[in-house]
Amino acid sequence: MTPTDDTTYSDIFLREQTDVISVEGVEVRRRLVLPAVPPGSALTVRFERYRRDVAQGVVLSIKRGKFVVRSERSADMVLWSDTAPAVVELAMTHRVPADVILWNTWRGWGGWPVGSTGYAGMRVTSSAPGVWRLNCSDGVGGPDFADLVVDVRLIPPTAGE
Repeated sequence: MTPTDDTTYSDIFLREQTDVISVEGVEVRRRLVLPAVPPGSALTVRFERYRRDVAQGVVLSIKRGKFVVRSERSADMVLWSDTAPAVVELAMTHRVPADVILWNTWRGWGGWPVGSTGYAGMRVTSSAPGVWRLNCSDGVGGPDFADLVVDVRLIPPTAGE
């Protein structure tokens, strides 16, 4: 499917009631779901590239637990390109397998996070098990999958945990 001037990725996601669409033969995701992440796992998020005129971010959400970054603990976190370190390590507190969900966001008017509108979407590639590159297009203007590029790595629990 090819979006038209009056049909955006968000329109297609909504109409087809799906998280994954094909655009000109390329898979575009609304979000990435890491299913049944084992207890004791951690995540590393590395900001590779991002546009500087509009703050970009990655949203992380976990079911049945919380992320821990330094003293912050939350089931939902936003890591912003203009305030987070280039590499962020997130511990997770869940005690049973839990889904982890990631999607891109950007700062809109008044500094509020915006997502899943216009041409927002991600092209996701995996170079190895537990390693993903998210090439993200924000919803500002047309599609541009260089708006935000992050690498995500799932760190499995160590033996005995």
